[in-house]
Formats: sequence, structure tokens, C-alpha cells
Amino acid sequence: MNGKSRRNEIWVICETKGGTLTDASCELLWKARELAGHAGAAVSALLMSGADTASAAFAAGADFVRAAPAASTVRTAYETARIVAAAAKETPPLAILLPATVYGRAAAPQVAALLGAGLTADCTGLAMEGDLLVQTRPAFGGNILAEIVGTGSLPQMATVRPKAMPAPVLDYSRTGSVKPLAVPKLDLPLRLLRRVCEAPAQTLTGAQLIVAGGLGAGGREGFAKLSELAGRLGCPLGASRAAVNAGLAPYAAQVGQTGVTVRPKLYLAFGISGAVQHLAGMGASDYIIAVNTDRRAPIFDHADYGVVADSIEVMDLLLKQLES
Repeated sequence: MNGKSRRNEIWVICETKGGTLTDASCELLWKARELAGHAGAAVSALLMSGADTASAAFAAGADFVRAAPAASTVRTAYETARIVAAAAKETPPLAILLPATVYGRAAAPQVAALLGAGLTADCTGLAMEGDLLVQTRPAFGGNILAEIVGTGSLPQMATVRPKAMPAPVLDYSRTGSVKPLAVPKLDLPLRLLRRVCEAPAQTLTGAQLIVAGGLGAGGREGFAKLSELAGRLGCPLGASRAAVNAGLAPYAAQVGQTGVTVRPKLYLAFGISGAVQHLAGMGASDYIIAVNTDRRAPIFDHADYGVVADSIEVMDLLLKQLES
């Protein structure tokens, strides 16, 4: 590869919300630590709004923290891209990783364009082969998993889907050096007027229990019962892409390659066939219980427990049990 690396580092551009490091950033730091071990590299966490979350970054796996001066507002993706690109132009790192969140997806392509680097978006897996970053992501509508390797100049870049990587084992005894990250003079073509966050009462990301339905869940009647079941259990409702496309559930409920990636302790799948696109979003669940009338449905190959039965009948039995 061309260029020199900054002490052979892997950079993770971290995102903060409410003054804390996001789960997606912690997951990525933990994965970066594993990758760095294979490449003989170090992990640097880049913080855009001061060093207040440095201890969390070290706990999640960072060896170094580079922090931009605290700003009065959360830095925009435009600002982040130019801060990171300026630092990387000085001495490029081995790789730059960002969470595939709204913020990361906006900043990453700008960094790549400014550096003339390649970028693999929405990865579900990362590995190192020597100093090459092997990036895995669904391709061709999610029908295959493609392994992508960049052979151009440093840095190698990727965004990674939240919950696609294992949760970190935080170690707050870990420490490291905190260094300043220079902010270049920015001629901003935009201005953030206000930030509005409207979180739904139940979100799929981070849920420990999810009730989900597909086209085989019994249509609108089935999804009405699924919604009731999820409400009784106090968990969010998920859905396959086919069910969302059929208008049985909103897009916010879509689990899979084109929806949300989840990692609950228990995933209850009603009438879901188990297409590879859906499995890409929930296959890492601790336990999967599948209900389907088709005993040959692919979901049974991945389920811990399978029930060959009508989804509505099983829902009625569960609701009756919950009532008693």
C-alpha cells in the first residue's frame, strides 16, 4: 500500500449522544481492538466534541484518544469529515471505521471523497489479512455476502452496522494518552438551526426480546395479534421486508439487511421464512424460536426451537397464557 501509516493505527470515529459514547461506537472500538491485534496495530478513538468520553473509549478498546476541542453544539457530519480528513492527510492510518448510523453514513463518504479513499458501506463483518481489511457486506439484494478488499492507498474505510458486532466487555481499568485533534478553518456552507429527536416508545435496537412476523403470520389479523402480544410482553414488534412491503408493518419495524440489525436475547419469529436478507439482521440473536407451517422453511435451520404450526393458533395460546 502507498503512504505511511500513523504508527499503524486503526481509527474509529466515535459518536456521542447525551454526553455518552453510543453503543455502536463501543461495539466498533471493541472490534477494532480485535483487528488491531491481528495487524500489530493500535486503536485510536477520534472524539469530535471534547475528551469527556475518553474513559469510555479506553474501556471499549481504544489505545489512544484524539479529541477535537469541545464545541457549543454537536458537530455536523460536514465538520467531522473535514477534521478527520485533515488529520488523515498528514499521515494516513491503516483504516478508518465509522458506525453505519445516520451520522456515520453522512460523514464517511465525505471523508473518503476528501482523501480519495475507497469505502465499503454497511458492513456486517470485518477481518484482517496482513494489513488488508477484509470487509463483508450483503450484496445483490442480500442474496450473497461479498468480501471486499481495497488495494489502493491508505486508509481503508468502512461503515459497520450497529449490532452487527458483539457487545464489548468494558474494562474501565484501561487507560491511555489523550491528544488534541486539530480543527482546520472551516468555511461552513450550512448551519444547524435545531435538533429534534423523537424516539418511539419501543425501539428494536437494543431490545432484549423481539416479537416479529412475516407474510405467513396471518395477514392483518395476525399482525394485530402480534402487536397485542408484543404489548403484553413489553417488547417491540419486528417484521420481515415482505411483511413491510405488504403494508402489514411500518418500515421502522423492518429487521434485516435493508432494515435494522438486532441482537436480542430472544427472537420470536412468526410466519417468517428465513430469507438470507432477514437472517443478516437477526441471526446473532441468543435464542431464536420460530413458528411456521412449512417444516422446510429455512428459518428452522437457524432456530433453537421450531414449532410447525399455524402462527395465529400459537399467538392465541400465548395470549391466553399471559392472561392467566
